[in-house]
Amino acid sequence: MKKFRLFKLILLTIFFFEIFLISSFAKIETLIIAKIDNEIVTNHDLKVESKYLEVLNPNLKKLSKDQITKIAKESIIREKIKTNEILKYYKLGEDTTYLNKLIVEAYVKLGLKNENEFNNYLSKYDLTIDDVKRKFEIEATWNTLIFEKYRNQVEVDIQKIKEKLKKAKSELNKQEVFLLSEILFNAENKEKLDKKYKQVLNSIKEIGFKNTANIYSTSDSAKFGGSIGWIQQNQMSKMIIDELSKINVGEFTKAINIPGGLLILKIDEKKMNQLEIDFDLELKKMIQFEKNKQLNQFSSIYYKKIKNNIKVYEN
Repeated sequence: MKKFRLFKLILLTIFFFEIFLISSFAKIETLIIAKIDNEIVTNHDLKVESKYLEVLNPNLKKLSKDQITKIAKESIIREKIKTNEILKYYKLGEDTTYLNKLIVEAYVKLGLKNENEFNNYLSKYDLTIDDVKRKFEIEATWNTLIFEKYRNQVEVDIQKIKEKLKKAKSELNKQEVFLLSEILFNAENKEKLDKKYKQVLNSIKEIGFKNTANIYSTSDSAKFGGSIGWIQQNQMSKMIIDELSKINVGEFTKAINIPGGLLILKIDEKKMNQLEIDFDLELKKMIQFEKNKQLNQFSSIYYKKIKNNIKVYEN
């Protein structure tokens, strides 16, 4: 009888010990790393975000675990703040056609040929196309929100663009084209902005331009390491062209003051294109480029505004 009681006591002890271990591991596995108003961000969210960012910018693998964690944390907080705002005005999961176009653009940027190759690529990171679509949808819906809020404030001098295009058509046989990357950042005041600028420069020196864009840039291009693609010379302002003319391929400009904060541009590559101008098509492209530039500036300003009104707690 005593042996039976002893045996029963041992079983109960093991049972409660296992419950304690399971409970302890559960606490370890799910940790709150940030709270945005009433919404939490867990270490699982952070892990998924890290994988997602590495998918879009494989160079991140060269960084330390702490550096990647910092990038992912900033990225997911930015996404949560944007998501909370867009859900006040829109429902997600409706415009799949546009998302499919964004998926194609994404895998082409990565040098992949089709969606099947992209699926295989994502599977290496334990991600699916649906995971990526969700994130792309948030950015696309945010851009729609910015457009709706600020489209009446976008001012484009079409006549000035026409004159610029006429000059390019009549005087130039060739057009210089730049493959550019960007870092756009801001701060509450000049002192903090100067401090952040120094941090950005030190970061570029330590971990490179693209990885620094992931950490500090507030532009949508941040997740792609700041890459904004090929831009024709006649699409850019004189101020931007003047700054680019001072640097070579592989170098970056000094900080350029724009309404959204400070902008740093890097020339990844450049080439000369033979000009065969379809005037109406080029005019349309230049007008859209100017509109997008202004909307990106409004996006940065609006994000800064709503972030200042949100309580963000980080562990």
